[in-house]
Amino acid sequence: MHYEVYVDLIFLINFMMDGILLLLTAGILKCRITWGRLFLAAGVGALVGVLMTVIYLPNFWLKSMLAYLCGGAGMIFCAFPVRSFRFFAKAFMVLMICTFLMGGILQSVSRSVRSVGIFFLFAGMAYGFGNWMVKFLEMLLVRRQGIYEIELYTGEKCFVVRGKMDTGNSLKDPCSQKPVHVMAKKKAEELFGEELRRENKNFYRIPYSTVQGEGEMPVLEIEKMYLQPVGDGRSRKTGKLAESGRWMKHPVIGICQIPVFEQEEYDILLNPEGLGGVES
Repeated sequence: MHYEVYVDLIFLINFMMDGILLLLTAGILKCRITWGRLFLAAGVGALVGVLMTVIYLPNFWLKSMLAYLCGGAGMIFCAFPVRSFRFFAKAFMVLMICTFLMGGILQSVSRSVRSVGIFFLFAGMAYGFGNWMVKFLEMLLVRRQGIYEIELYTGEKCFVVRGKMDTGNSLKDPCSQKPVHVMAKKKAEELFGEELRRENKNFYRIPYSTVQGEGEMPVLEIEKMYLQPVGDGRSRKTGKLAESGRWMKHPVIGICQIPVFEQEEYDILLNPEGLGGVES
């Protein structure tokens, strides 16, 4: 039996598909990928695909394993700055999952598609669907972790920060018994500036106790605070508040002197008891 193999077409299809898979992988890993690296990695993957097509191996499973291992590893090293085996293993696993999912979607439509252009159209639609799924799952994960977008109002000023609900934060103002939400000192200095350095009449101190020791923490009672779970689609351009947003009147903000969470993606550790008393 005689087969005609169009190497250029095989390379083009693999190049396009590998580029889509790498974009999905980069989106899931939150890694930037340059166009140069993307084209190089997709080219490596397409070349491996062509070689596995034209080179004869009697064992189909061995051939597939070599294609996935060599092609996947080469694409990862070309696309991303791999600095550890842990990152490589994570990126390789994500790439393989995207490959199998994308392959399943395209396999289901390829039997009824005879045009290369329509095939790529379905590939683009599969990429769009995969990208939407990544963002949707991220939104669910973020909401489950209790991360909020927060607006702090003091006088005529409004500051936008990000906070995380911390079940370990049970700090209260001993006088008012209000729950205290703890802000990183670096962020507080950025927002309140001279007021914090002078510790004027708006600031006062309360005792606190942690595993690292005891001391006094400067705190500030502000006018109000608006909270909304990250991913709920609030428009910053229009300023329209989402229905899931909540207001808190006269919250107490504590300034943490110890840099315990300045490297994280949030600026305030929210007291869960305070969230329970929020007004919608």
